[in-house]
Amino acid sequence: MNRRPRCKVMDDDEIVKVKMNLAPYSIRLTCCDCGLTHDVRILKHNGLKQDQLEMIFSRNERVTANRRKGKTEAKHEGV
Repeated sequence: MNRRPRCKVMDDDEIVKVKMNLAPYSIRLTCCDCGLTHDVRILKHNGLKQDQLEMIFSRNERVTANRRKGKTEAKHEGV
């Protein structure tokens, strides 16, 4: 049975466009090579200029450990 990947695999230097009107939201980034996973919160608030976003990266130890053990696949879904 062919399983479709549950994540978007990106090329090196691929640009990701973020729509300003969707902030705040969260995404999960996972390295294909080593499995290191970060949860990224993207925020827009009054303390920033109109064209700026705030991105907060937090290492997700649980998902990283599971990815490295081969227990989970990377997901393209929000955190």
